[in-house]
Amino acid sequence: MNTYLKVLFAYLLCAVHPYLALGKITLPSLVGDNMVLQQKTDVSLWGKAKVRATVEVIPSWNNKKYTTQAAADGSWRLKVPTPQRADPIP
Repeated sequence: MNTYLKVLFAYLLCAVHPYLALGKITLPSLVGDNMVLQQKTDVSLWGKAKVRATVEVIPSWNNKKYTTQAAADGSWRLKVPTPQRADPIP
């Protein structure tokens, strides 16, 4: 498995983690350790939050804020673009 993608996923989880604690956001079991993200594409993220809550994700690779609002049933979904793979650190 590509080490860069593992690091990329770890950063993504770190970006989402503060919102998990503060907003009681839950992610599906599909999202977890050893998840591989495709480079140069839009990755869909989804989960549950409080009804009509604002959900923000800030990936560490671009520090841009992606925002969506939970629906009446608390479900939310957004897309986050992933960067091109960087050269591995020797």
